[in-house]
Amino acid sequence: MPTLTLFRGRTAQKAPTEIHDLEATVLRNLFISGHSLILREGKTPEVTDAGTLWGLHRAYIVDGSPFWLWSRDALVRSNKTGSNVTIKTLAQVNKGVGFVEANGSIYILPANTTNKVQKSDGTAGAGTIDHPDADCPPASLGLWKHNRLFLNDLLNFDRVWFSDTNEQDIFRNQSSSAVATDGGWISFGKGDGDRIKGLAELGSTIFVFKERSIFMLIGTSFVGDETFRVIPLFRGIGTKS
Repeated sequence: MPTLTLFRGRTAQKAPTEIHDLEATVLRNLFISGHSLILREGKTPEVTDAGTLWGLHRAYIVDGSPFWLWSRDALVRSNKTGSNVTIKTLAQVNKGVGFVEANGSIYILPANTTNKVQKSDGTAGAGTIDHPDADCPPASLGLWKHNRLFLNDLLNFDRVWFSDTNEQDIFRNQSSSAVATDGGWISFGKGDGDRIKGLAELGSTIFVFKERSIFMLIGTSFVGDETFRVIPLFRGIGTKS
């Protein structure tokens, strides 16, 4: 992957690579080189770390003070306290670590099957803990939509899990329910052997990208007026990353 060249002004004086708040929010995961990164107008401390930073995430929700989260090698790092701190050491080096904000909390998605999803406020110790529900799947992708936390499943490639409504810490190992607020999971292209590689939203719709197919998920629950429907959009077209 190419690195970002450090920006230099007309006077050839070094200046950090810059990114707008809005850009950081929309990009969700930003891959950058080891150069410093700072927001315009100095709204947060700069991010400078040894090595390559991956999965950079701009967090807003914990106490109203924005800060950065990122991964480096097997470390998940944060500058919530004003300095770079390791808040979690993962079982293995993984460049696919993800971050998602859901209903007032931050969730770290370790992208391996050893570590559980982490619930974090951006600090170490008691501030970053294993997801409290044993049914929460090991994940690398997440999306907060319809007041539910949606996650992929690294052990069951075709599944997308979703939490109870407004309860991102409650998952249920079920594929149907008579209770509209219940969580569960839905299969996409069951048995095709392809992994789910992307989750995206457009309006009220969720798009699920597998390696060789794309699906659309409509609805908000197992039952009621807006029952979940899986609509295959493309076969033979998908994404590898």
